[in-house]
Parts: sequence; C-alpha cells; structure tokens
Amino acid sequence: VCEQGDWIAGWAWFLAGGTMTWILTLDGVEHRATGVVPGGAEVVAVDASPGPEGGLSLTLRADGDPVGTADIGVTVPLAIQPDGAFLTVGYGRTFPVCDDYEPPARLRGLERVVIEPGPPAPPDLTAEIDHAMRHQ
Repeated sequence: VCEQGDWIAGWAWFLAGGTMTWILTLDGVEHRATGVVPGGAEVVAVDASPGPEGGLSLTLRADGDPVGTADIGVTVPLAIQPDGAFLTVGYGRTFPVCDDYEPPARLRGLERVVIEPGPPAPPDLTAEIDHAMRHQ
C-alpha cells in the first residue's frame, strides 16, 4: 500500500498472500504487526496510537474489524534516511523495507490512502524546559 525508506531504516504497509503487514525497520531490526485479511474485504486500515510502555500500539483492520494487533517498543522516527526516503503510495521502490515483498510490488485497485494524524500529544513541560536550558 505504501512505504518509506528501506530495510536499514523504513516502514511499510502492504498486502501479500492474504496477509496485511505494517512493519518498521530500524538499524535492520524489524518491528511488525500482521493479520489475515478475509476474502472480499474492501477497506483495510492501520490504527496507531502511543503504546502502554512507549512506542506504538497498532491495530490492523479489514472492513472495520480488527485482524491483528501489536505493541512495538519504538515509534516512527522523524527522519528515516538522510538521502531523502520519500513516501511512495501504491508501489515499492528499488529496496524493500523487509523480504516479505519484492519491489515494485504495485497495488492494483487502490482508490485512496487517508492519513489522519489525530490530536497532538500533550506537552511535556519538564522535557521542554530541559531542552531549552541545554540550548541556551
């Protein structure tokens, strides 16, 4: 469905062999959620929110129903690759994020991708003050 980066540092959301996968690879270490998509499903989604122990809590959905969940102990970094790892939608670039799919891995029938960032996290005033004091 979409990807950014590669197997050194990147994330991807894809469908392969009836399985939906969301994966984040950092320094070659994979963090993933998978779920089996029922035949005939028309809408797939990934919900991500802050995890209970930090990192991300992921829910994979097909037609609104959960098909997989995972709590991963990391979050998506603000920068993936220094060489400009741009977000691709509907196809993969030369180097995949993992070995589960082979680029260009085009997705046929894709109508749209919606990214809803949700509300910002509440500010951590102590961290903001510490940051400001270190950079005076």
